[in-house]
Amino acid sequence: MTTAIAARSALPVLAAGERKNGTAATRLAEAWQRLRSYRATLGDLRALTDRQLADVGLTRETLKESAHRTVYGL
Repeated sequence: MTTAIAARSALPVLAAGERKNGTAATRLAEAWQRLRSYRATLGDLRALTDRQLADVGLTRETLKESAHRTVYGL
């Protein structure tokens, strides 16, 4: 059985040093959306069984790091 994991965010990832123009409210809204995407992604990963996690090369100890990298790209 194969399980696909995808980020829920459609926000573009900026290159290092690149600035996004926008108001403080826009940046705040984007940060809030990324946080919501992170939490949703982490919840989806936590819902997987240990067997499913092993199939995609993850462990319970690496879920936060994997969700963060997926959403924030760092």
